[in-house]
Amino acid sequence: MSHNNFISRRDAMLGGLAAAFGGLTLTSISNAADAAADEDKGWTYTKLCPQKVAQRVYESFGTKGCMYGTLKGAVLEYAAAIEATDPAAAATARAFPFIGMQAGRGGCGGMQSICGGLNGAAIFMALFVTSNAELAPMIKELGKWTSETALPTFHPKDDPHKDDFPTAVGGDISCKALVTAWKEAASDEFKSNVPERCKRHVASIMAKAIELLNKHFEEA
Repeated sequence: MSHNNFISRRDAMLGGLAAAFGGLTLTSISNAADAAADEDKGWTYTKLCPQKVAQRVYESFGTKGCMYGTLKGAVLEYAAAIEATDPAAAATARAFPFIGMQAGRGGCGGMQSICGGLNGAAIFMALFVTSNAELAPMIKELGKWTSETALPTFHPKDDPHKDDFPTAVGGDISCKALVTAWKEAASDEFKSNVPERCKRHVASIMAKAIELLNKHFEEA
């Protein structure tokens, strides 16, 4: 075999390997892009009961704060609602990394900015309403309701304070404004129990968010 023929065959083999490798690389990139696109499709909504979701949010509040409890409670109630018809989707919902939501505690890292309940509810809505043109007006409506409504509106099961738990209009969507307004309206008896106020507050906001979601998908 001549040296030139050897070089030609070697180059052809290397060229073939490069082409194959390049094809595999492009295929991998394409598959990854398709997977990413699938992940961005959002979840399929099912009609939920605002009161049941609010109760779950109230019970999920725990020690990790408002945004954590808001989103975790709503997602767990959603998972329970779809368990019988779509167990795989329910498992995916339960696997949500809720721990990341503790960043919203106290108006984002304790800075008393946007209410964690409103932020958590907005994130929950965005899991289903993937068009920003449709989502943004819903979030704004929820924010307007939060600032203009005497909160909290939610009462947990067997509530001993159903008739006398204080409420207040915050006139804003910031944690600081909402808590301050409530403290000014509350008696000393209730003022010392801000955590209970916060649990009821975020449950109230999520109940309203569920009403908006139900309406949106009924009209869609």
